[in-house]
Amino acid sequence: MKNENLNIIYLDWKNEEHVNAVSLLHMKLLPESILSKLGLEFLCKFYYSKLCKENLIEVYLYKMNQNFVGFISCTNKPFSFTKEGERKYKFTIYRLLIKSIFFKPTNFVTLLKQTKDLALIDFRVKGNEKMGQFLSFGVLEKYRKHIDEIDQCSVPNVLMKMVFTHFKKNNSNFFLQVLKSNISAIKFYDKYNGMVFKTDVISKSNIVVFNVKD
Repeated sequence: MKNENLNIIYLDWKNEEHVNAVSLLHMKLLPESILSKLGLEFLCKFYYSKLCKENLIEVYLYKMNQNFVGFISCTNKPFSFTKEGERKYKFTIYRLLIKSIFFKPTNFVTLLKQTKDLALIDFRVKGNEKMGQFLSFGVLEKYRKHIDEIDQCSVPNVLMKMVFTHFKKNNSNFFLQVLKSNISAIKFYDKYNGMVFKTDVISKSNIVVFNVKD
């Protein structure tokens, strides 16, 4: 997808530099995510390559001084993109998972502990299937206050504006999940009129909904 800010690069799944950059950023900025724990090869060889190839997720990178310093990822199929990817690339996934567990046996325990996200299930049941999802977001700390010369705002705000641009072009409102303990992120999303969706289940995260028509 084209955009007016030349510092924002739309990830090309065939471009090894793009895929490696977003995978490394994901591991550095989101170390507690299940994807990071599965390792760099899983991110490079499946998540940010195969899923992007099938347009199941879309990624935007922020580049400054020849360095990739931040990224966002989105999906228009929040309740099915992982299953679609698993069906099409199941042998690739099995191979990568076996390799990941072989080199880091604790990953087997990590996978066993994964449970269904009840908050997300509740959100879907209440009629939100047509929304898109803002999946991941991160900017290297030293660049978070840098003012973009084109948009005249900080890098995190430039990328957040790109999320709205993405979903407006897809004519879709969107949501994200954020840990309830992440107060700074909640305040940041509040600036963009993010509304917390109340679920009927106990969860460590909130679901925040954004209306692109606002």
